[in-house]
Amino acid sequence: MFRKGLQVVLNQPIEGKKDRFEQGLKGTIVEEFDLPHGKSYRVQFVDGRVARFPEELMKQAVDVLE
Repeated sequence: MFRKGLQVVLNQPIEGKKDRFEQGLKGTIVEEFDLPHGKSYRVQFVDGRVARFPEELMKQAVDVLE
């Protein structure tokens, strides 16, 4: 479903450990992690911030643009 290089947009705000990411913020998946408890993805946002989100959160809060 998600893979490195996809452009995404948040369809709801996400409250992270350090930052809040607002609805409508666009970014690109730059890294994919296969962890024992599931996959997670690192997203580089257009405002310069980077965050790693678990796959379940990505399914709920992220829409793929391309």
